[in-house]
Amino acid sequence: FGKWDSGLEQLPDQHGYELYQSCKKEKSVQEAGEQLSHAVRIPGESDPVRGLISAETSRPAEQFECMRVASAVEDYLAHPSGDDDRPFYIFASCTEPHVPWRCPSEYAHRYDPREISAWPTFRDAFEGRPQSYLTEYNGHNYCHPKLDWPEMAQAIAHCYGVISIVDDALGRMLDALEGQGLLDSTMVVFA
Repeated sequence: FGKWDSGLEQLPDQHGYELYQSCKKEKSVQEAGEQLSHAVRIPGESDPVRGLISAETSRPAEQFECMRVASAVEDYLAHPSGDDDRPFYIFASCTEPHVPWRCPSEYAHRYDPREISAWPTFRDAFEGRPQSYLTEYNGHNYCHPKLDWPEMAQAIAHCYGVISIVDDALGRMLDALEGQGLLDSTMVVFA
């Protein structure tokens, strides 16, 4: 359930999956009529989408991919197909918490940016460090943007909120396993 990053030439059924369901139905901010507030952007980036690091969004948490994946897993476990005694494998994947961190309002205020301290290497120039420290995504280094700490703390608060959504989605999947009496006999790997 969720994202499949192996291309359209190699779909899950070609890898032994009997059932697969993409839960990626996300529209662009403009298409969804999504309202963003408290946005943190890459300084100097004129493109409002590419330059977005984080923001509070009007989109409800239930519309996030991880919550749609949780719903699909809950439904699958509630309505098993075939032999109920047969072992099963569920691969549940989502894009959250990748940047940009668009955090729904109900999660955005869980973490106060004023209570988030700058980490010791926040102002590090990364000289002499491995190239991976300087890796850019979409033309920007989201891990080391040129922001002052209050802006970065706001972005980190949004990130923490999005991580909380993923945590809640995982909790729903674990609750579904428990509700079917499967939790104690199921290996769960979260990576």
